Amino acid sequence: MGKICTFAGHSNSWQLNCDINSLCFIIEESIIKGFTIFYVGNRGDFDKMVFNVLDILKEKYPHIKIYEVLTYYNYKHDNISRETIYLSTEKVFYKNAVTRRNQIMVEESDLLICCVKYKSGGAYNTYKYALKLNKDVINLYTEELL
Repeated sequence: MGKICTFAGHSNSWQLNCDINSLCFIIEESIIKGFTIFYVGNRGDFDKMVFNVLDILKEKYPHIKIYEVLTYYNYKHDNISRETIYLSTEKVFYKNAVTRRNQIMVEESDLLICCVKYKSGGAYNTYKYALKLNKDVINLYTEELL
């Protein structure tokens, strides 16, 4: 099994200060360094941006595996045909399901690539959780968090 990379970012595009070229460069560098499995959520604009980049890179690197990680068993957020995975086997109150899904994605991964600008919200909590677990973290937002 290859090394696993996951992602976190604010759900609304107006919150993002993420350059797609930087995202593409970082993801391609991770592939070159041996990352072959990519876990992506399905909740917002950053996830869509990541999928777009991965779909392009998949043409150049056909060996990579891209998974849409489901929050709820058998629930797809959109109609796009993607390979899906459900990582949790535990029962979680529905209001905590996204948070727990993100934590499991971090636990299973070797690297978190994120675009976290604000010191609040789910993306920030995922970022803090990855740091707590001593995971490698690359935040594309390079200024001080707001």
